[in-house]
Amino acid sequence: IHRQPWPTTDLLNAAAAGTSPAILSDCGNAVSVLRKLKTEAKVPMKTPIIAATLAVPEVSFDGVVAGRRDIAEAGKVADLKIVEATGPVELDIQGGITAQSHTLGTLEQP
Repeated sequence: IHRQPWPTTDLLNAAAAGTSPAILSDCGNAVSVLRKLKTEAKVPMKTPIIAATLAVPEVSFDGVVAGRRDIAEAGKVADLKIVEATGPVELDIQGGITAQSHTLGTLEQP
């Protein structure tokens, strides 16, 4: 029998106060691009990325720049650069965000 009160979203709502859902979506797409790099390289998600450059469409650029530090932390990126995408973009695929370049690190063995 569950005797504790059910969790509420109050804490999350307070933490996200004033944050646009679009920014959260844009940052999520950026993290997804970084995770895809690791998946395609067949390395663990814990693998650090030494450097990465993400090309971001104009519509998402400000949001990704605002979340840059969190994106880098989530993706374990030491040096994250964000540039504006040029040319046509596929907004339906990860919000049009692409990795222009990246260098994977290695996991340190204990």
